[in-house]
Amino acid sequence: MLQNGSFEAGWVDMPAGNTLNQAPKYWRLSWVNPGESLYDAPNDLAQAYPECVHKPAHLLPPEERPNGATPLILDGTHTYKIFSSVAYGAQLSQEVGNLAPGDDYRLKVPVNCHRQRPGDDPYAAEIGVWINGQGRWLNLDELPDRQWVYPVVVGKIDEAGQVEVVIRAKSKSGGFDFFIDFLQDELLPAPDPVDYVVTVHLLPQDATGEEMLQVAQEAFAKRNTLLYSADDAARLVAPGLPGSAVHVWWPERWTSGDIVAWLQGKGVDKVVWRPEAPPEPPPTLSAKEFVGLHVQRACGSGGDLERALLDYHRERPPQAVKVLNDTGYAELLAAEGFEGNTVYRHVLSVAWQQNLLSMPKRQAVEWFYAQQAANLERFPFDFVGGLNEISGAGELEAFVAFEVEWIRYLADRGIKATVGAWSVGNPDLALIPHVAVLAAAAEAYGAVMDYHWYVPQSPWCPFDQVAPGTTKTWYEIFWPDYHGRWARMDEILVQEYGIRVDWCFGEYGAVAIDQMSRHMDPGAGWRHQDCLNADVERLIALMQRDVAQLQTTRAFQEGRVKWANFFTINVDDDWPFFQLHPVDLQRLRQTL
Repeated sequence: MLQNGSFEAGWVDMPAGNTLNQAPKYWRLSWVNPGESLYDAPNDLAQAYPECVHKPAHLLPPEERPNGATPLILDGTHTYKIFSSVAYGAQLSQEVGNLAPGDDYRLKVPVNCHRQRPGDDPYAAEIGVWINGQGRWLNLDELPDRQWVYPVVVGKIDEAGQVEVVIRAKSKSGGFDFFIDFLQDELLPAPDPVDYVVTVHLLPQDATGEEMLQVAQEAFAKRNTLLYSADDAARLVAPGLPGSAVHVWWPERWTSGDIVAWLQGKGVDKVVWRPEAPPEPPPTLSAKEFVGLHVQRACGSGGDLERALLDYHRERPPQAVKVLNDTGYAELLAAEGFEGNTVYRHVLSVAWQQNLLSMPKRQAVEWFYAQQAANLERFPFDFVGGLNEISGAGELEAFVAFEVEWIRYLADRGIKATVGAWSVGNPDLALIPHVAVLAAAAEAYGAVMDYHWYVPQSPWCPFDQVAPGTTKTWYEIFWPDYHGRWARMDEILVQEYGIRVDWCFGEYGAVAIDQMSRHMDPGAGWRHQDCLNADVERLIALMQRDVAQLQTTRAFQEGRVKWANFFTINVDDDWPFFQLHPVDLQRLRQTL
């Protein structure tokens, strides 16, 4: 069937810039020309022609030859290498014919990735395999450095009895070398249809004996089938009558991609998620690690506030610091050796934010970037924020479109974004489909979803007091719809959309809430008499309560909560009821 799967049959030289690429016999070789988009990533452009060559054993170091400690040749005397020091894309393809229409064609493509540069962007380089258009990319999270992985792709043979095999490699930064060798294919005959409903219970490969017995009891009672093989499950269920289903137990423990999407791609119409494995004990977290600062115009004064800030960061460096509209404090911290994340936000008026939402989104993001370009070029911030606290039903769609374009625009410039920036209690959960669009883009580009975590707090509802007539504290009562709205959104995104996005809290603190209307006063922060009345000890106790609550969330337990920024530090005292003074910073530094 597939010809020259081990690259031993020779090649044809093809000019590529200043080099010669080698097209393996029976394969078609193509590449992305400099300046063109890297396949399905329109904002990632190739910078040079890749190098695509055969590597014979005698040109490899001893440990990388056949039978070496880390071999790069799995069969024969050659392996195939695709690489470049800058952004590139390359493709191998081959048609396989004389097959039985309707059958499945299965191909295993061993891949080895060498990382020549550090970095934590899983999408810096990817390789993918497709059979008649069915397949997917593998990113760096699935490609450990200098180790073989063995992705398997299955595709339907078309009516002409053919399949097209396509292998693509790309890197948006260069410095990632791909090796492939010893491709193996087989035919999987299409199963005959059956006239009954088929139910299969599918266990992950790492299921324990105790877990197997748990599932077996249910399967036995209903005379269902229990399997460990996803391929076998698809073969049995796909030809069954409507209602046939695969019950996937502990689906998150399937590590080779989205098991649900894979089964559906194999013709399984119904996939049922079953209870997940008990979560591991959550990692420990202290308020010291959780609480960073939100800094406005605190630099250059040389006064007590600036000295208190520097002392704070020297003794308890947080996960992130956020600055507004200038680079001064970020530069000051960098000189001190600060290693946490630096986050930048350019503040616009409400009117200007509305103007941007009415503009074509590309024009809007270009204007927005131009307002802050000088600062972004002056200091290499880790993250840059978008627009602020927009959540109304009538404008959310336009806001999401802007933020998605902003994510991509910054990514083209090597910058990650924080997006959303929803104020506490927003948006309405009925608008989650719009939120999911933004979350999907954030997940794809490594952006972080921002939520402003303000705890409702007043003398009539102390956070640690049990509410009259209930068994819950006021903190717990307000959690679902106020400071915990983000966690409810995250659960929906995971369960209904399969999206796992990172979160930060770009503004964090306490705000007074009215007893009758339950409306929060956006100006009444922790210093206000209707909030915590400037009681820093109560503030510290609230922060510690927040950390305890945070540790119960799925996002935190999965390592997707990144930082919080306490609002605010400001030499001009623009937000007097939210301000941390030097004495407060000293107390936080000593206590948290």
